[in-house]
Amino acid sequence: MFVACSSSKQVSTDAGRDTETDAVAVDTAAADGGSCPAASIGPLSTASASRAFGWLFTAAASDAGATADAGNGMRADAATGTDGAADGGVGPALCEVVPSTGFPGVSCRGMASLRSGSAGPTVVFDDGSKLTWNGTLPALSMPFVRQADGDRVWVDFERRTTVVCPVCGAYETNSFELRDSAGGAVRFYDQAGEVLPNLTDAQVVQIFGVSATPVQNCSFHTAATSGCATFVRTEFDHTLATTPTQTIPDATWTEIDSPSGKYQVFWASSSETDVHFDPNCLDGAGVATDNGFVATLVAP
Repeated sequence: MFVACSSSKQVSTDAGRDTETDAVAVDTAAADGGSCPAASIGPLSTASASRAFGWLFTAAASDAGATADAGNGMRADAATGTDGAADGGVGPALCEVVPSTGFPGVSCRGMASLRSGSAGPTVVFDDGSKLTWNGTLPALSMPFVRQADGDRVWVDFERRTTVVCPVCGAYETNSFELRDSAGGAVRFYDQAGEVLPNLTDAQVVQIFGVSATPVQNCSFHTAATSGCATFVRTEFDHTLATTPTQTIPDATWTEIDSPSGKYQVFWASSSETDVHFDPNCLDGAGVATDNGFVATLVAP
C-alpha cells in the first residue's frame, strides 16, 4: 500500500486497499511491449498499488497505562509482561509498536483466537487488537475455523512503513503467518507490499513440506513510470518438488497437493535487473518488487 506524505496525494488505508486487478490497471501502461501478460503484472514503483493483503488491523483501545502503552493501545516496551518478543512467541499474543522509517509499525506474535463471522474470519489478540478479513482477497483464501467458538492458533503478524523520500511518500508491507500451534502446520501465510523479498527456501519447506524451484516465465522492460528508474522485470513460475511435480503459475490462484496438505496458492514472483536511474529525478518513487504471496490450507 502506498502512503502519501504530500498534500497533493491521497493517503490510502487497509480498508481501501486496491485489489490485484486494480494494481494491474495502474501499472500496465508502464510496460513497453514485453512478453508478460497484463494480468500478471503487479506494482512497478513504490507509488503503485500493491497486491491485496486481505486484512484490516485494529489496535486495542488504550488500557489507561495498565501496561507500558505507546498511546495507541499497543505496548511500547516488549520486555514488560509476556508477549511474542519476550517469550519466543509461545505465550499469548500482545501487539507492540516496532520501529519503521516512517509511521510506527506493529508486531503481534504468539497465541491468539481465530473466530468465524458472517463477513469472514477475525483474529483476536489477547490485548484486544484485531485482524479482520476485509474482502480484498477471494473467499477461497479464507483460513478455516474448526470450532464454533473459535480456534486457539499461533500468529505472527507484522506491518512496517518505509519512507521513500520526504515528498514522494512511503510504502507499507504486511506479513501474516497463522499456524495450528507454535511450530505446527501452517494454516495460512500472506505477505503484501510494494517492496518485498521472495520467500526463502526454508519458508517454502515450512509451508508445503517440499522445496520449490523458480522457472522463468516472461520478462519485460519498463518505460517511464512515476518513479526515477527504468528496469527489466522477470516473472517466475514455481515447480513444487512433489511426486509428480506441480507447477504454480506466476500470479495465478492454483490448488496444489503437498505433504503438508492441500493449499490454495497465489504466488507472484519477480526479479528486477538492469536498473537505470534518471540523474535529474530526485523526488520520484522507488523501484517495486512483485513478490506477493498467499497460501491457505484447505479444510481437511
